[in-house]
Amino acid sequence: MSFSRTVRPATPDEKRNLIANGERPPCDNAVVEVFRVEVSRYAAGEESNDEGPILFFEVGENELLVLWGQWLDDPHVVTSWLLDLDELWERNAWFRHFDLVRSPSSGVVLSLKSIGRETVTSIGTLDATQPLPPQPSAILKGNLNIL
Repeated sequence: MSFSRTVRPATPDEKRNLIANGERPPCDNAVVEVFRVEVSRYAAGEESNDEGPILFFEVGENELLVLWGQWLDDPHVVTSWLLDLDELWERNAWFRHFDLVRSPSSGVVLSLKSIGRETVTSIGTLDATQPLPPQPSAILKGNLNIL
């Protein structure tokens, strides 16, 4: 598993998406956060309401990347040229390698793109006792063994 985080200037399309999601980034210096993720273990979360899919990824020593929301089903946000997203959901699998672009302030995900064809299968479904972060993407302390 590996995980890196960088900050870069937002592209014009990303600035438009930030504004469409209710953010008011400074026009000249809006930035986005880019996560490059390699997954070795992940688990799905059990929905208790209509949160949309919930995914927990181990991304580092005692770090979890939590993604949740209807955006995970949006083909305009989650893209893969080599893998079919519906097939992955049916197989309870996810991309082993992906890049995620998000707002550093709100956690709103602008894009998630698979890298390559490798997948990883979920280790199971976690019950709904784990509270979700307020942002649709967040890094939390912990690992899948303690959830």
